[in-house]
Amino acid sequence: MKQNCSYSLENIFHSYNDFSLEIGNLNISEGESLGLSGPNGAGKSTLLRILSLQEKPERGTVFCRYGMKEITLLDQSPYLLKRSVQKNISYGLKIRGLSKNIIDERIDEALELVNLDPSVYRKRRHYELSGGQTQRVALAARLALKPSVLLLDEPVSNCDHRSSLIIGDVIRKIRVSGTCTIIISAHDIPWLSGVTDSILSMNYGKIYPN
Repeated sequence: MKQNCSYSLENIFHSYNDFSLEIGNLNISEGESLGLSGPNGAGKSTLLRILSLQEKPERGTVFCRYGMKEITLLDQSPYLLKRSVQKNISYGLKIRGLSKNIIDERIDEALELVNLDPSVYRKRRHYELSGGQTQRVALAARLALKPSVLLLDEPVSNCDHRSSLIIGDVIRKIRVSGTCTIIISAHDIPWLSGVTDSILSMNYGKIYPN
């Protein structure tokens, strides 16, 4: 694996039904913010699942600097537990065995980062949130884990304009810090260009030069 890389992919092949993902070589640097663009069915979500280590390709090798606990994936349509906002965010933190004080700090910090006032939203139930707020709470739950790799699959596709702007601001803040590798798939190219260092175009399961 190359130095300063979060990922090195070699000769990846993965298929299901009539679709196949084929990637010869792909290196993703530590701290890089990388965009994936392309139509539905291009292979973006499949690639993100492989990068999350949740799905293993049929052939090829995925070299990853991090373990699964250091990688988090936000799906296009995130699922919230039928509980309060604070319980949704604390769920992953409790699994990691963090103390109550640290969990409380992480909840407030993550909510503030996605521009949701903790004093207002901590005790809100999942059904009291708009679509954009749901997406931001789901993102806050991932950010509270302080991942080394953040994978976002169409993070603003179901959001109102305000939430799209806020999520973009959050990603830019993380990007500037350089503490996290960020990989984002999105259809909105102008939005994606504003939050990433570079964009890879995908179609028919392959990466094409821009």
